[in-house]
Amino acid sequence: FFDADLLGSIKERQIRFEQNFQSVLQKSFFELFFTINNKSFWTSFRPFFDSLLKQRMTEAIMEIEIAKKLFETYRIGAILILSEIGFTEQILMNLARKNHVVVLMMQHGVPYETEGAFERNNLLGFFPNFSDYMITWGNMTKQYIESCGITSNKIKALGSTLDRKSTRLNSSHTDISRMPS
Repeated sequence: FFDADLLGSIKERQIRFEQNFQSVLQKSFFELFFTINNKSFWTSFRPFFDSLLKQRMTEAIMEIEIAKKLFETYRIGAILILSEIGFTEQILMNLARKNHVVVLMMQHGVPYETEGAFERNNLLGFFPNFSDYMITWGNMTKQYIESCGITSNKIKALGSTLDRKSTRLNSSHTDISRMPS
């Protein structure tokens, strides 16, 4: 999977970012932006900012290129996510949309199901703003999401695995607790 083409593409994009990044840092925008009471702290802050941004962008380029390679290599039928705000999730959602792949978002917690909590829940990535469908734990959450303006055909109330009776392994199955580590 990690062939020379993929590694070369990652390295090429990282070098291109580094070149563009250095020219952007030379702009006076940062000097003005990082100013309080006409005193700029950009000079002191720049090494930290530079290091943090380079590290994060290097990782981001790698994640994007690997995700692209996944879509090129495998026939992906759907993407399952827990939230739309995660960095990797955003990469996958964008690639899924470009490749006509369905995005399913699964309920991952209990939201504040009140009118006043809409903004909070939305900022935390609870609503399927970009996902094709959302799987909820039950009808109560489905109704809340509908009341927030999400169409009902986008929401599937399947229930929680916690609501189901647990099944026990019969004696013919291996006891996981006795397996060597």
